[in-house]
Amino acid sequence: MKNLPLVLRRLRFVLLTLGFVAATVAGVSIWKSRAVQGDAQAAAKAKFHSRIRDGIGQEVRFASTGDQPGAVRASVESLDNFIFRRSGIRLSGTVKNRLAEMESRSLNGQSHRISVNDLDDALTATAFERLSALSDDEILHIDDSLRGFKSPDLPKSYGRRDLILPGRVVSISTDRFVSQVKAMRDQITTSLADMIRTSMRQAVARIVHDRVSAMTEALPDAFAGAWDPAGNHPGPIGLTPVEGMVIAYSVASQDLLCDSGPNLDKLMKAMQNARTETTKQPYPGPEEHFAYGVNGYITSSPLDLAFNERTLNRLLDQIDERSSK
Repeated sequence: MKNLPLVLRRLRFVLLTLGFVAATVAGVSIWKSRAVQGDAQAAAKAKFHSRIRDGIGQEVRFASTGDQPGAVRASVESLDNFIFRRSGIRLSGTVKNRLAEMESRSLNGQSHRISVNDLDDALTATAFERLSALSDDEILHIDDSLRGFKSPDLPKSYGRRDLILPGRVVSISTDRFVSQVKAMRDQITTSLADMIRTSMRQAVARIVHDRVSAMTEALPDAFAGAWDPAGNHPGPIGLTPVEGMVIAYSVASQDLLCDSGPNLDKLMKAMQNARTETTKQPYPGPEEHFAYGVNGYITSSPLDLAFNERTLNRLLDQIDERSSK
């Protein structure tokens, strides 16, 4: 196929931009850099894990085997509050009810935990379907979200000219970006569909495995057995539905799940001060802004497209199918 290299380049680019296949790599990979060695490497990793414990480890209560339905429901509510506090997104009542019921079945042995590889498959299937169904307006919304935080009094030096993608900044016009995403959406119905799905799964797996690895090491009680740090591969136990939803949120929002609410507020305030100092112009404050999600102060992403009721119910369908006995 003459234009196959072009299709592959476009696919790699588009995969970086869509909800379930986007994740920031800076925090996860800092200790993997060849430039970071020995004690500095260990210190960076330990600090990152400490921030995870201060964040989701402190603010989400993970249920355990033998917990009563009320405790499981409280776990789901704590996750909903955590996501809302950071991104402004609420899980619908239907999604919370399904998630609590699936979590109870997983914890009492009526269904399997989902393996990490099966979670890769579930997220890939959901992302593939979501990409195929994107409207032109939704593609424009993705472009706007990925150009970063916006405010009427944003300094001119932050002109939102570039796309802020995981670990990189891409200079591309809205017209060109939109045309590339539309082309990829339209190619899903062609003979290229299998290649797109395979490449998408590879991208999803790399990100999911980084996130599960970090969570297992930072929160070994909650994520015990989900990842084997010694062998650096998925562990034998897998994830409960709530844990799977945690990973899905992290991937979709580019939120590394670090820092409690007060510390997240301090981080955003420090960002404001640093950018004011850099530009020598007042930078808008974080008050009344969320850290993540649409127009996120730290990282802006089209989380509303990945975490709406329809898409999350489809994800739960995928998880349920792969974990049922």
